Amino acid sequence: MIELKYASWGFFLGDGLLMYYNENIAMHGSLIMSMMSMRLPDELSQQLEALAVATGRSKSYLAGQAIRAFVEQEAWQIKEIKAALQEADVGDFASDEEVAELSAKWQPL
Repeated sequence: MIELKYASWGFFLGDGLLMYYNENIAMHGSLIMSMMSMRLPDELSQQLEALAVATGRSKSYLAGQAIRAFVEQEAWQIKEIKAALQEADVGDFASDEEVAELSAKWQPL
């Protein structure tokens, strides 16, 4: 394993979450991984610990999976918003008929 320290910073995420980021590049086979430290509210930390015990996974693994899911969801949403803005910029809107058809589709019977 090779480790090289590059950067360190921190910021407040809200809801009592404070994230510190220390970028350490670590080579594990062909994977390059960074290390990050986080401060969590005690209740959330306890919930994460209980989940780790229940699933037989490490807290780091579970936190990484949660961050991955969050990043993927946010990236998808930003991509879709940008695409919708481009459509709006060129005037590509649904017609009144298309909106009425979609609305009727979701009306209770």
